[in-house]
Amino acid sequence: MHTSVALLAAALALALAACSGTDPGAEHGITEPVRGGVLEYGTDVQPVAGGIDPYSANSFAAQNINVQIYESLLTKDADGKLQPGLAESWQQPDETTYRFDLREATFSNGEPLTVEDVVFSYQTMASAGAGQSQLLRQLASVTAVDEDTVEFRLSAPNATFINVVAGEGTGLIVNKKWYTSTPDTERQRTALGTGPFKL
Repeated sequence: MHTSVALLAAALALALAACSGTDPGAEHGITEPVRGGVLEYGTDVQPVAGGIDPYSANSFAAQNINVQIYESLLTKDADGKLQPGLAESWQQPDETTYRFDLREATFSNGEPLTVEDVVFSYQTMASAGAGQSQLLRQLASVTAVDEDTVEFRLSAPNATFINVVAGEGTGLIVNKKWYTSTPDTERQRTALGTGPFKL
């Protein structure tokens, strides 16, 4: 009971601070974002089946953690408009083809993002065991065009495909080398992404 009241009070204080209009960093002399440090993140629900593996996890608790660690090719702004993510630009040459030009990005272990990481990630997502496979049923192929461009071909037009690419928790890109060399049970407890936080 005391824990619940304390958590509720902390959440209320955080919400009020966020709505106050003041910059919490300014009172400590911080005017620009600072790289580094530790963020302690708590959740009232633990990830269940699949842990935090972005391709086998199936809980909101896992998704809430993963979107802090991994990134997708596109994102959406507050108005729902598509924005660059790991892809700095994209085009749709025809009804069933999408091309994405990757920006320079680095995984938290220092390795650069490659088109092979994107191809592997989508091939893994489309496989029968991944949670995203139902959303990618019409994905016919994903290939590297060159070292900065990846191409997706669909078996039929699908207006929802771009939303999967931009979805929080659906289009997350992993490091191929790390993912294939890390045992399933370890991937459920550890992560390696390009996002703003690392685990």
